[in-house]
Amino acid sequence: MVMANCPFCGSEKIKIDKKSVRDGYTELGERVERHTFSVRCNRCYARGPAVGGRVIHYLRSDLPLPKWATTDKTLEERAVEAWNRRAQEKNDPLVLDELRQMDGQPVFIEHDILPKFNHVWVVWNNQVSDDIHDGLDGYGIFWRAYRYPPIKEET
Repeated sequence: MVMANCPFCGSEKIKIDKKSVRDGYTELGERVERHTFSVRCNRCYARGPAVGGRVIHYLRSDLPLPKWATTDKTLEERAVEAWNRRAQEKNDPLVLDELRQMDGQPVFIEHDILPKFNHVWVVWNNQVSDDIHDGLDGYGIFWRAYRYPPIKEET
């Protein structure tokens, strides 16, 4: 189970926290607890989403786990998955003002008509737009520029 570095400070000093609260007993007398796991950075104290569930402390390990119960291992894995998941930065096509501000910066081009300019990186400047398609007149119609390649949604 590999944990990603902290998304805020980049630290590798990451730990898993567990909190427990008693939640009664099963009809067979096994103790039930509510366990909550989360991942935390030991440097900046950022915390990932809390993942919780009801855990039975079996006296007999041969009994099946009821549908309402889970295990500490499952909760811990889900907490790490939640920590490792990162929000995706918005990557809509650049509007013209944003594109003009990208002077000297790389942009990813999608072009509907000219294959040589479809799915390529170019260093943006005003002269490039004349090569791509009649200057900026076709922008948003025939071609689009992005900060990085767009991720296509699978259908």
